[in-house]
Order: sequence, then structure tokens, then C-alpha cells
Amino acid sequence: IMAGIAYCHEQKGDYKTAVEKYKELADEYAEYYMRDDVLMRLGSCYEQLNDQKSARSAYQRIVDEISNSQLMDAAKKKIEALSANQGKAEEKSGSLSTDALKKKIEKLPAK
Repeated sequence: IMAGIAYCHEQKGDYKTAVEKYKELADEYAEYYMRDDVLMRLGSCYEQLNDQKSARSAYQRIVDEISNSQLMDAAKKKIEALSANQGKAEEKSGSLSTDALKKKIEKLPAK
């Protein structure tokens, strides 16, 4: 029932409430048979709210916690896309994460 309520909020565009319901379901019902779908929807709602970090975390939970998920490849693709988008945004804003800065330094020619 809770998944249906969360889904209704998501479809209405009430992503904040949908996040609350999906998060509760994912956190409190570890054995829920559609938990991977709940986490994918949670990630999608976070993306709609422009919370890339939380979205990536939701997708990562599928990879880390549900090894037999049929959504594993989709979750990994979402993580890659969000990571790529974050790197582009950091470059645009001029603020790079430590990892991004290290990668840029590694690409510099040796003297």
C-alpha cells in the first residue's frame, strides 16, 4: 500500500512527499520484494528535486544491497550519468572536487 501511495505522489509531481514514502519503505522494509524498484523511484524523485547526491546514493544502494537486482545495470548507468553531470557542473562553476582536481593534475604533461 505504501508503495502505491508514494507512486501516486510521484505521479502528481509531489516529489518531496514521494521521497518520504519511498525512503520509509526502502529503509524500514529491507525484505520488500520490490525494494530495488522503490530505490530506483526514490532516485528518480531526488533527481526531479535536483538533489543529485541523494539520487546517486539511492541508486548506489541497489548496487550495494541488492546483488541479484534486475535493475542493477540501470542503477549503474544512472550513477555514471549523475557522476558525469556533476563533473561538468563543477567545471562550469569553477569548483572541483578533490577527485576531479586530482584527475586534472594527472592529465598535465610531466616536466
